[in-house]
Amino acid sequence: MSVSISAALAAARRSTILGITCRCSPGSPAHCVTSLLRHLFSMDRRQPISRHCATHTKFADKWHRFPRLAPRMFQEKLTPVQLRHHHNYSAPGPEFILIGSCLGQENAYKEPLLLRQTVKKFLRVPANTLIASASNVQRHVPYPATPGLYVLRGSNHYSHERIRSRLPVPPPDVRGGYGTEENWLSAGKKDINTIMGLLTSTNFSIRNGSRILELGCATGRMIRWLADLAEECEVWGVDIETRLIVWCQENLTPPFNFATVTTMPHLPFEDRYFDLIYCGSVFSHIDDLADAWLLEIRRIMRLGGRAYVTVQDKHSADLIISGKFSHPWFRRLLLSHDKRGYLRNSDYYKLSILPGSQNCQVFYDIDYLSEHWGRILKIVSVTPEAFAFQTAVLMEK
Repeated sequence: MSVSISAALAAARRSTILGITCRCSPGSPAHCVTSLLRHLFSMDRRQPISRHCATHTKFADKWHRFPRLAPRMFQEKLTPVQLRHHHNYSAPGPEFILIGSCLGQENAYKEPLLLRQTVKKFLRVPANTLIASASNVQRHVPYPATPGLYVLRGSNHYSHERIRSRLPVPPPDVRGGYGTEENWLSAGKKDINTIMGLLTSTNFSIRNGSRILELGCATGRMIRWLADLAEECEVWGVDIETRLIVWCQENLTPPFNFATVTTMPHLPFEDRYFDLIYCGSVFSHIDDLADAWLLEIRRIMRLGGRAYVTVQDKHSADLIISGKFSHPWFRRLLLSHDKRGYLRNSDYYKLSILPGSQNCQVFYDIDYLSEHWGRILKIVSVTPEAFAFQTAVLMEK
């Protein structure tokens, strides 16, 4: 598959290739293409190209070392290993080295038209080659794969006896730090019982035909305890980690339904679809898109439906730091990033540790959060320590 001109131009504007976010190492083919295209789009077409390349002239004397590199990239479909081999040099600005090799030093600085033609030649490099050469690409691949192949097992056949007796338990490496199988199972059952208890106390009941969604289901620690409801209701679980969803599809479907989603605040369901949406320890890791995700939950929730969301607040931080709730690893993380004591002593309404990372930890002032989220959904109840040390917020549309 080759990169089309329209796809590559769009990719250049958002620093991606085929919509896959790439943080490419200098010298990789993906870096060459994106850097070149972004530079090209930033040019003032009325000015000589030399105005925009002046900072790279000091590398012109190195161009003669790579006379065959660009033509080979354009004429041959090199493997990622071969491409990495050809990019094994330390000279900065590889995109300009390639341009110089293909067009010559003089033409590269004088003819934007030739440069645009060079870009089109770059686009003939197979897309999978460019992506494979990136040093850090977020891919949706379920399992580590042998070259050119991965295999997914078929789901278990539907069996009332299997569902009522014992659903499969995931392997230890995907249990999310709950330790033994017994701890993992008992924690999931306890959390589901808490949700059902809060719903019952607010006169909300799940009827035959109701639709339920777990946002951030992982390997089904909680959703598995809804097996009886799944026989009469439509129950979905979604998560951003494909390998976890694949395990669920192989082992928990039926009776449940699962789908992989992304970190963008969009869920593949129609408006007003679900009666109940719940998520445990999901919003505690969402930094700047929390409001957008809550709005998306409101969109797919029917009128009168419920949303159960757990968050970390000041009370949660106090439980961890004081040692009242034993979580040594998490306590060390908080203290190592909060040397000035903001978590316990500062008057904040939101505090984010490691923002933008997969291990982002977000804390709120619960009074502020109730007022803020109350503009989106009606706050029904706020329950401290409902989900381990986290506070549960129950909302109604």
